[in-house]
Amino acid sequence: MRLVSDAGEGGVIFVEQIDRLARLKQTGWETLNFMLAKKKLMIVSLELSVDYCLNLSECSSLCHV
Repeated sequence: MRLVSDAGEGGVIFVEQIDRLARLKQTGWETLNFMLAKKKLMIVSLELSVDYCLNLSECSSLCHV
């Protein structure tokens, strides 16, 4: 969450492994998603394909390439 707090508006956060986000509990995920949306940030992970992003329509703050 600190990285999100320190990021500038409209920035991109690169993550090496997306699995850490999958470990979040529902409240943690909601908090993270709110923070990302508020700052218009995107998370980019090189380990996931683009077609995964296309199937993730319910969460506009995540984009994987």
